[in-house]
Amino acid sequence: MREANIIIEPYQFIDLLELHIQKKVNQHATVKIVGHISEELEDKYAEMTRSNEWITIKALDEEETNILFKGLIKTVAVKTENQVRTLEIEAISGSYLMDIHEKTCTFQNEKQTYGSIMNTVKNRYGDGSGVFMTVGEKSQTGTIIVQYRETDWNFAKRLASHFNSYLVPEYAIDGAKIYFGRPNKNELEHIKAIAYSIKKDVGEYMNKTEYKVKEIRENDALYYCVQSREIYDLCIPVEFKNRKLYIYEINSRLEAGEIMHYYTLKSEGGFKFKKEYNEKLIGASLDARILDITKDIVKVHILVDAKQDVSIAKWFPYSTVYSSPDGTGWYCMPEKGDTVRVYFPDEKEKNAFVISAVHKETSHAGRRSDPSVKCLSTKYGKHIILSPGAIEIKNSDDLYIKLFDDGGIEIYSDKDIKMFAKENIEITSEEAEITMQAGESVNLKQGETTVVIEENITFNGGQVRLQEEN
Repeated sequence: MREANIIIEPYQFIDLLELHIQKKVNQHATVKIVGHISEELEDKYAEMTRSNEWITIKALDEEETNILFKGLIKTVAVKTENQVRTLEIEAISGSYLMDIHEKTCTFQNEKQTYGSIMNTVKNRYGDGSGVFMTVGEKSQTGTIIVQYRETDWNFAKRLASHFNSYLVPEYAIDGAKIYFGRPNKNELEHIKAIAYSIKKDVGEYMNKTEYKVKEIRENDALYYCVQSREIYDLCIPVEFKNRKLYIYEINSRLEAGEIMHYYTLKSEGGFKFKKEYNEKLIGASLDARILDITKDIVKVHILVDAKQDVSIAKWFPYSTVYSSPDGTGWYCMPEKGDTVRVYFPDEKEKNAFVISAVHKETSHAGRRSDPSVKCLSTKYGKHIILSPGAIEIKNSDDLYIKLFDDGGIEIYSDKDIKMFAKENIEITSEEAEITMQAGESVNLKQGETTVVIEENITFNGGQVRLQEEN
């Protein structure tokens, strides 16, 4: 490229001392500018910068205007020494807007596409934002996807890695815009080099093969560092040394009054990334509410989400105290509406399962006031209570069995009590008495022989023998 003028809007510099623009795959584009300004602009520039202030850097020559960078101003500093005023500016691409606030949400629909998820992310930033997908847009997730304490930028970068791909920031247009995969710029450029070097990153290649990145060769570890005056965009295909390569990184610097560009060129395989995971997810749990239950699996509404359609919710395994392949164990499933937790034992969302909940406020707080008392209760009023001195099995206040350490056994029912056995029933009091009491009558029956105790005692049988004790 021939000599070009550098225009920095909305600032006016007397001269530039430093200009460094960095653009790289999977990173925000950044700029550092240092230059002299006039005295009358000192206060103006110190005061004019506000949040979401944009800066544009253009390269002008007699043929065309190229936008080298457009992004958000991060810091502005005005320094004065010996009446010479220096303005320092640091800026970052608009993709940074997606990398400020961490968010937590889930996408349970296993048939949901990556394009649908990224559209949800894009919509958080309103008009002027964009996620331009060149890979994976129509691919289904096949499992639950969880954004857990991640910025949208890191979340999108992780999802792109599911395809061994990457993000590319938009650095020439304002707004929160990113490319999910390599931008569709397929016209082959013939790069004009002033100087170059060849390097090989063996460690990166070994790391990728260890993590089973597909379709890479050792030759993909080779890359070229090329110096040029010409302007090329990130990720475009270029021809160099009779090879088709792609621009992986750009560093543009002001040197001796002109902009010099340093390009890192890699093969298509050199752009492949290993699959990333969110390490913060390990051991995390999210509060949820039961929506549906069948067998030993449940559907839940994870409460960080505003709502959850039960028809597309994921079936989660429900953790139990004990279970074995032969069917023995503890089976006690929660009810609809119960509060539980979705637990993530490792960094893979697909391995999540539902576990028991922490205690919430209840109208029966007394049952949970004494740690020495254990209680199993259902919403139907059924209870098993294990206290230090007793065991209680209650169907209601009028139907229960109590076993006391000091007071024996108490059975109470406002309905019938029936005892049936195919063999013997023995009732024995070794040291005291057996008392049978009824409001109307006591009936004893064996075969055709009966004894009825009412106001009178009636005996009925083939033979009745009364024996007087001597």
